[in-house]
Amino acid sequence: ARLRVLAIELASAGGIGLALIALLVRATLRRGLAPLAQISDLASQLDAEHLDARFPHSGLPAELAPIAARLNDLVARLQDAFARERRFSADVAHELRTPIAELHTLADVGQGIAPADAETAAFFRDAGAIARRMDGTVSALILLARCESGRQPAMRGPVDAGELLAGLCAAAKPVARARSVALENCVPKGWPCESDHDLLARLLRILLDNAVEYTGASGFVCLRAGEREITIANGPVALEQDDMPHLFERFWRKDSARSSDMHAGLGLALAAEIARLLDLRLTPELDASTLTFRIRFS
Repeated sequence: ARLRVLAIELASAGGIGLALIALLVRATLRRGLAPLAQISDLASQLDAEHLDARFPHSGLPAELAPIAARLNDLVARLQDAFARERRFSADVAHELRTPIAELHTLADVGQGIAPADAETAAFFRDAGAIARRMDGTVSALILLARCESGRQPAMRGPVDAGELLAGLCAAAKPVARARSVALENCVPKGWPCESDHDLLARLLRILLDNAVEYTGASGFVCLRAGEREITIANGPVALEQDDMPHLFERFWRKDSARSSDMHAGLGLALAAEIARLLDLRLTPELDASTLTFRIRFS
């Protein structure tokens, strides 16, 4: 009987000891791996807009300090590369503005002096149209660079988004009618929000023009308003789920749209940057053949 009691006591003490050891080991591992968790959390927050963050050196074990230093060097090189790319885009866009303006002026002058029925008049009209498209691309690049660098001011104030959309839809209806696209605006006038009027108008114009342009024949474009949210839906569209991560990339266009030179593929990239500048949440969704952009106001 005494042996049985002793065996029970030893088993109980051993079980309690093993439990305490397991808890101690877990606590020790958690404390020892805390610097790794901190590095992991910081790495998950890094993106193209937050490359100024650096991994901490203080408090790290001697084995992790060199890794943090190498990661900081890598992030610094990435930050320099992104800065050079943005400066290059902005510099090229600025340098192109003057020759494009000169080309536009020469096309207008040539069109004015050429006979109306001559082939040269059509030539100058085409040259002027090309100059206008190039000027639009350059202007988009400049605004994109200003938004990315934080140099684009945003003057916030009360904006009637419903009235703004009504004007944009009135301007887009002729194009929609020519493409046999039904354009429906269900956003009532007097729908208030707090934003920059001009930048918000540019954002909504990009999304609306994109919806009208890339909707198939006999399709639809529908604008609706919810609780602090505006949605722009259009369909049918020639998109797949694999295309969704590329929508906001610069110069990306669906293969079927590359046959047209009317678009450079900067509109949605610029829309994303304007939304970020205005603290708006811009989310694309694809359901079957219907593409919906949700604009969430803070």
